[in-house]
Amino acid sequence: MKLIKLSFIVAVAIMAIIGITTTSYAFHSGGVASCESCHTMHNSLEGKAMAGTGNTTPTGVGNPAGSKVFLLRGSDQSSTCLNCHEGPTLSSYHVSTPIASFVNSAPVNRGPGGDFGWLKIATTTSTATTSAVQRHGHNIIAADFNYVVDPQNATAPGGTFDATKLSCISCHNPHNQLRITGDDATVMVKPAIGSAVGAIAGSASAVTAATLPTVAAPKGPYRFLRGAGADQAPKSNPYVFAANPPVAVSPSSYNRSESATDTHIAYGSGMSAWCGNCHSAMNDSAGDIATGNAGHPHPVNKVLGADIMANYNAYKGSGDLTGALGYTSLVPVEMGSTSLTLLANAAAVTGRGATYAAIDANAKVMCLSCHRAHATGFPSMTRFYIGGQTTDSAGNYALQSGQVLAQAQAAYYERPSNDFTVNTKNLCNKCHAKD
Repeated sequence: MKLIKLSFIVAVAIMAIIGITTTSYAFHSGGVASCESCHTMHNSLEGKAMAGTGNTTPTGVGNPAGSKVFLLRGSDQSSTCLNCHEGPTLSSYHVSTPIASFVNSAPVNRGPGGDFGWLKIATTTSTATTSAVQRHGHNIIAADFNYVVDPQNATAPGGTFDATKLSCISCHNPHNQLRITGDDATVMVKPAIGSAVGAIAGSASAVTAATLPTVAAPKGPYRFLRGAGADQAPKSNPYVFAANPPVAVSPSSYNRSESATDTHIAYGSGMSAWCGNCHSAMNDSAGDIATGNAGHPHPVNKVLGADIMANYNAYKGSGDLTGALGYTSLVPVEMGSTSLTLLANAAAVTGRGATYAAIDANAKVMCLSCHRAHATGFPSMTRFYIGGQTTDSAGNYALQSGQVLAQAQAAYYERPSNDFTVNTKNLCNKCHAKD
């Protein structure tokens, strides 16, 4: 009996560590995780050779012939990540659904960044070209999970990042050493020879007003996103970032349906500059709110202004401008703040309509106002369908070519279509109200 009880306790502890529920747990703890969870020193696990096909070595890397690249547990960096981060059920840390586990022909995960599984659906595109399936998101390369290089873009749109190098660690730093030391998330330090700083005590991704980082117990940046400088670039692709991670706070439960409530990621500042590390020509460097630039005519990192702020708060659907507290995770905006306290309080509110405060004069449009970071059910990895209407004459979600209603509902995270009016045009009008 004691053995049974002990086994049960151990099982519960393991479930808590890996996050069986949708709550975020701290395997990475804001910085470097357990080395052996990602690397294998002897290309073995429990007396057997590691699975996967990674038996080659990049030029200039001193691994013996036949060993795993960088001693990884997968064939490549993203495959190593997806060993844990792909899964058949909705879970906090899953960012990819295997095709065999799709429900109603759609991926199951509803994380703020989206599910990479959308990259494998050819029918939910607005074009008939074979390669259009790849337009659903960032084309990470993960040989063990059948994710391949982008067939259309040799480099990042608006930049020079090599598409053949795109992996999870292009954006995330699994060996993160950056530390946030207080309420201002832009103030970061890292260890240096001859200095001593506090050990990373967790992630700032889901802090609360009671768990803010301190100098003695600093926290890693949002989703341990990669920082600026050559020392933050992975050895597999020494592409240097110019901007540090953005400021944002997530609720502790974030990979979930939005059928009844929003998952409110409180974006503070710096997102567009960080995306611009790879997509620099997409950013408006001229500072002209009216024109954007040649790379991307739509401005980013710009205060919305009084007129657009009023449209955003009032817009509920085509012809209906009777709202007042109109924030929506389908069209999020930055709050224009670097304060973790302010953002943590905002992220804790996950209702809809009257539970939100209206956006104010500090609100800014950013890249993620229209796009998700991983992949979506829409072309160009947008949060909503920009190639046509949002709802049809029956009030259902309007469908893309070859799409079924269940896929559309999944792409909108099960948000009821009657949140909008019948025949609502696309959600660019959340800001522009031209319908």
